[in-house]
Amino acid sequence: MSIKPTINNNGTNGKELLQQQLDAHAAVREAIAVLCKAAPHGRDYQTNGNDDAYREARATWEQLNDMLITVRDEVFATGIHIRDQLDR
Repeated sequence: MSIKPTINNNGTNGKELLQQQLDAHAAVREAIAVLCKAAPHGRDYQTNGNDDAYREARATWEQLNDMLITVRDEVFATGIHIRDQLDR
């Protein structure tokens, strides 16, 4: 999906690049876990006068979760790309 870095003598050390991706991956995984704890519950929307409120809140939450999953997967793919260069 994105353009991935190429390790070279003028750039950031490959191990440092990999560690940055590992740290980012861990942070996004934590964000996903925290977001899951904040998922909407029907009981919190039953008295607001909008019969679709829970469904709308749930759909929005699912979109946010999907975005984080996309970020997690992209960061992981970048880490694999960097690791593969280090293995050469």
